[in-house]
Amino acid sequence: MKIYAHRGFSGQYPENTMEAFLQVLKTPAEGIELDVQLSKDGEVVVIHDETVDRTTSGSGYVKDYSLTELKKFQIHHSNCSVQTIPTLDEVLYWIQETQLSLNIELKTDRIRYEGIEEKVLMEIEKYGLSDRVYFSSFHYETVQRCKCLAPHIPAHFLISRSFKKSPLTLKVDQINGLNPNVALLKNQKRIRLYQMQGIKIYPYTINQKEQLSLCLATRCDGVITDYPVQLKEWLSQLA
Repeated sequence: MKIYAHRGFSGQYPENTMEAFLQVLKTPAEGIELDVQLSKDGEVVVIHDETVDRTTSGSGYVKDYSLTELKKFQIHHSNCSVQTIPTLDEVLYWIQETQLSLNIELKTDRIRYEGIEEKVLMEIEKYGLSDRVYFSSFHYETVQRCKCLAPHIPAHFLISRSFKKSPLTLKVDQINGLNPNVALLKNQKRIRLYQMQGIKIYPYTINQKEQLSLCLATRCDGVITDYPVQLKEWLSQLA
C-alpha cells in the first residue's frame, strides 16, 4: 500500500509549500499529493484553495494575481521559516533528484482554467517525470482531457460524496484510478466493483487508525494522509 503525503507533510508543516514537500523525505511516504491552479499570467502554481485568503497573508482569487504578485504573499507557520506559494516548476525541479512520486490534482471543479492540462503536461515532460506522476481531479472532463493528452500517464477521478460514474464508464474511458473520500469505503461492495474493472483505489484523507483499518479491509492500493509517519506505524501494527 503506497503512502502519499497530502499537500506535503501538511500535518506538521504549512500545506503545499516547499518546506512541507522537503519534510516528506524524512517520512516513509513514497509520494506527494499537491494541488495546482493558474495565475493571472498563466503560470502553474501550487495551492489548494481558489483564493489565497486561508493559507497566505493575501486575499482574493489566485486567478486574479500574476505570479510575481502571488509570490509576495507570505505563509507563516510555527514549524518553519516564512514560505511562499511555489510553482509546479519549482516542485518538479526539486523532486527529480528524489525517488518520490507525485499526485498532481488539477483544481478545475470550480474554476475552469483553460489550458491547464497542457501546461501541467508540458512541465512534466520538461523534467522527464511522466513515469513518476499521476493526475487527479474532481472534474471528470479534466481527467478525460489529461488521459487524452497523455495516455501513458495514469489519471484518477476524485469523488467526495457519491459514486456518480460507473465502474464500466471509468474502464471504457481508460481512467486508471478512483480517489474517494474515506467515508465512501464503507460501501465495500461498490468499491469491489471498481476493483474488478482494474481501477486502483487511493482514498483520502487517512488520518485515523480506524480509517486505515478500513483501507486494509477494502484492499486499497494506496492512501493519502497528512501524517505519513504515524500512518506507517499504524500500518506495521495492523499488519
